[in-house]
Amino acid sequence: MNHNPSTRWRWCLLALLAAAGTAWSQQTPASVPQGFSYLPYTRHGYIGVNLGRTQFDLPCGVAGFSCDKNSNLSFNVYTGGMFNEWLGLEVGYLYTGKADRAGGSTSAQGVNALLVGRVPLGQFNVFAKAGGVYGRSRVRSSDPSTYYSGTATGGGAAYGGGVGYDFDRNNGIVLEWQRNKFRLSPTGHPDADTTSIGYVYKF
Repeated sequence: MNHNPSTRWRWCLLALLAAAGTAWSQQTPASVPQGFSYLPYTRHGYIGVNLGRTQFDLPCGVAGFSCDKNSNLSFNVYTGGMFNEWLGLEVGYLYTGKADRAGGSTSAQGVNALLVGRVPLGQFNVFAKAGGVYGRSRVRSSDPSTYYSGTATGGGAAYGGGVGYDFDRNNGIVLEWQRNKFRLSPTGHPDADTTSIGYVYKF
């Protein structure tokens, strides 16, 4: 039996997403009240998924190893709701993908809790987010690179912003940039910058 904590984390996430997907598939848009939100004290909720890439602000070590600080595909799944027309709350799960560097790879995953400020401009909107991230990182490197290798768990700041476009009352897209300060070593919180595009369904 696999007792790796990271593997257990991913299995728990998959089970949670499967349960949420099953519950959602049993609902039709007509069965969800207008203005519904999954988050308490908020209304006009939404769910979304973003795909993109993450850039890690990390050194590459020595010994001439490859140093691509950009990850492969990253993703973010989230839900949010609004306290009023301008201010809301959002929570989600982010996986950065893996970046090949220092003879190994770097990746991180975690959960966000963010306050959202939004300015509607007709079918467009601009938004900014600020809050925190709590997650787990995994850094693998080759010994000759002299760079840290291991796992770390902890929290840090998160913030970002972007623009959105609504096709209709329920469906929209977003273009977003977000910075998460994952704990990527026992002592540091370097930046992990994710640029992504996503689909948002609004209740």
